[in-house]
Amino acid sequence: MPDLKFRVESASPVARAAVPMINFRVRVLNAGPEPVRAAAVVCRIEIDAPRRPTAEDRERLKDLFGESSRWADSGSALLWTSATMVVPAFSETAACDLLAPCSFDFNVAATKYFYGLQERAAPLRFHFSGQVVFENSAGGLESAAFAQEQACYPLPLSAWSELMDDYYPSSMWLRLPREIFERLYQYKTDRAIPTWEDVFDDILPTPQELVN
Repeated sequence: MPDLKFRVESASPVARAAVPMINFRVRVLNAGPEPVRAAAVVCRIEIDAPRRPTAEDRERLKDLFGESSRWADSGSALLWTSATMVVPAFSETAACDLLAPCSFDFNVAATKYFYGLQERAAPLRFHFSGQVVFENSAGGLESAAFAQEQACYPLPLSAWSELMDDYYPSSMWLRLPREIFERLYQYKTDRAIPTWEDVFDDILPTPQELVN
């Protein structure tokens, strides 16, 4: 049966999609002799969180991993998302699009990680599995599960940042428990505060107050 290998070659934001997505260009290679007629691929994408972060990363990612002394224990692979793709017929190699949905919810660990790294690259690990349909030596078609394959790719954080800037320009996305929202809403109503931006500006201390 075909011997499939996978290589992630590039990543780019998807424009005008229903939800924020990053398109990973994946190169599929067949080291086996049988021609591939089609393949249905499922991919689990993980973030390989480094165990030796820089001082800047330790500070920015404290909310996710805790104090720097706990990093070696808590810093490990984080499940980011899952995606699927269909590979067309090919003999030796084919290039396919793997569309991965992204979240800007700061209750999600991956969002905290991407935001914390800022202008660097996120080390990703892709786990590919699925079914392949191929032509056997007798000219007939067979279907079989192929062995799970892995590939690594450093996602430039600029791709993620550009995507979020496009979908949420000059804004952040924060989900609140309903009870907290009701209290904030009552605060806003009682004081006749016109916007939510003004609510947070009213309750948060100024930089000078934090220094003092």
